[in-house]
Amino acid sequence: MTCSENKFWEIIDKLDPVIVELEEGRKKYFWKISLIGIFIGIILILFFKVLIIVFSFLNFNLFNCILGCLLAFLFLSIKFEDDLRLFKAFILRDYIKSFKENIIKVIFEELYKENFKSFLYKAKGFISLNEFLDSALFTEYITNKNQLKIYGDDFVEIKTSDSKIKFSELHIKNQYKKSKHDPINVFNGLFFVIEFQESFNCCFGTSISLGSEEIIFDNAEFNELFKVYADDITQAFRIFSPKILENLSSFVKNKNITLDFSFINNKLYFTIGRFSKFAKVSLNCNFFEAPLFKSLLDNSIYEEYYKTFQLIIDVIEELKSLKN
Repeated sequence: MTCSENKFWEIIDKLDPVIVELEEGRKKYFWKISLIGIFIGIILILFFKVLIIVFSFLNFNLFNCILGCLLAFLFLSIKFEDDLRLFKAFILRDYIKSFKENIIKVIFEELYKENFKSFLYKAKGFISLNEFLDSALFTEYITNKNQLKIYGDDFVEIKTSDSKIKFSELHIKNQYKKSKHDPINVFNGLFFVIEFQESFNCCFGTSISLGSEEIIFDNAEFNELFKVYADDITQAFRIFSPKILENLSSFVKNKNITLDFSFINNKLYFTIGRFSKFAKVSLNCNFFEAPLFKSLLDNSIYEEYYKTFQLIIDVIEELKSLKN
């Protein structure tokens, strides 16, 4: 099963009239957002001018005035990040809905409907928090599961002869941190759940909560890219053949992605993201975002979409081979 590049561009060609119509709408929303941005910019300039006057009155030197303004700007950016995102989504809601329903949904259906027994797409749907927690991934970055904030979109559910596959874009944050060292972002990226008919008969994956022992495989490159823990090392060694270790290592390096996974009972969970292990934060990933500042007539947008569609298929096929 592959995402044919020729077929992909055939779909884009058929969608050309829809794309041209949406492009006109995008231009209107672009100017609307730009005018709102200019208005907010003017308000901020006036606010910072008042701050500088206050700092000067308190006998702060110019450097401290500028530093105070920068710190205030940084605080406001972090404090109201989610509010600005929701405000932008509210302003663009009609454009985003049209783009998802008329472009993304159609591409998904046309590319994959022939390969699966059934196909479901929900633009506003996403993997549930319970399923995320069931995966036992990223537990070290969760300070309090009751204080997690979750949102996402582009939910897809497909069924094959031997499995059910669900995935969506997912964003999870800690609303409150116990200490300054706790990360705000827990995960940003694509989250997958593959449910098989048969169980793996063990639990293992890239989370220490899955097993007490770390598995050291006879593949230095794989060991460098992945730390795998298991409750049954013998069973894990049976599933991870030397060929699979080699394929997963080269796949992650060639695609320039981060990949985490867990096998629990009859379910395989895995993620695709741009995770910074050095900073211990998951970087923002919007794989199917409706473009605002770039023309819909620009083919480079759809080239990125094609890479993502192909990536999804490649990862599913690669990890399904583990069960075989």
